[in-house]
Amino acid sequence: MKAATLLVFFSLSICQSSYGAEPPELEALRNSYNVAVARTMKPVSETYVVELKKLRDQYTKSAKLDEANAVQIEIKLITDKLNAMAAAPTFAHGGDVKVLETTAIIPAAAPGGFKLPPLRRGDKITLSYVSGLWKCDGNIASVNPDEEVTERGDRARLVLAEGPKNNVPGGIIKMVPPSTKGNPFTYMVQTTRDDVVLRIHSGSDNPKSPGSVVYTVKISR
Repeated sequence: MKAATLLVFFSLSICQSSYGAEPPELEALRNSYNVAVARTMKPVSETYVVELKKLRDQYTKSAKLDEANAVQIEIKLITDKLNAMAAAPTFAHGGDVKVLETTAIIPAAAPGGFKLPPLRRGDKITLSYVSGLWKCDGNIASVNPDEEVTERGDRARLVLAEGPKNNVPGGIIKMVPPSTKGNPFTYMVQTTRDDVVLRIHSGSDNPKSPGSVVYTVKISR
């Protein structure tokens, strides 16, 4: 289903009359309609997102980053619309407010990697490997940073790091351990800051470092 069609339905589901006071029967009927639209569109939209993620992963594995990023934008668009339809605020486990939940595409050859939003002390960042290969040198992306043993050791791990300055990679805050696909890794932010990025451990300043990886990123506070 085209995104434009989805957006039409979403727009219809949240539109309101502009003709002043409305009879209660109309309001009740509209509420029933909005609930029905949400119930119908939710599974359709979720299926669409699943297929989009498969396409994104195919592009990522083929090192077609422009195409993968285009698909990720579409995923975010639909996900944002789904979230906009939710009447109640979104909470993480334990009553924490969810600050961010997204899928990050992190290229090896980028000291800025994937930039996180401003963080507060005590925020929890949860990361889980999805797909992709990269390497801190060479020409072929062949390392899965989520494997226990890799041909580049920790040099090809994912790290939380300070943002780059003058294209020079910032200091490492925390290295993300392996096996996060089955056991997501959570890090509690120690200092309020707005310069945290996800990047490869070593080689991000090498414009020839090949490949990229995909991780789910959840931030709650």
